[in-house]
Amino acid sequence: MADPRSEAATISGAKLRRLRMRQGWSLRALSDRTAEVGEKIDFTVLARYERGEQHPQPRKLPVLAKALYVEVDDLFADAA
Repeated sequence: MADPRSEAATISGAKLRRLRMRQGWSLRALSDRTAEVGEKIDFTVLARYERGEQHPQPRKLPVLAKALYVEVDDLFADAA
């Protein structure tokens, strides 16, 4: 597995949005879900992740994955 610090730079905002939409959730609903599984990530921050304006800290990746019922690797763009 690669260095987690470099992984945060390559997370796919589009993939994160698809995973959220697959659950039928708004950004606020995903934010609430992150609070349930470990650490609340504000919906405005989640929106910046999806737009690629900001990248999550490596410690937040497991929270996002658990909230979305996926593995951390699933947060990254599919290999071309």
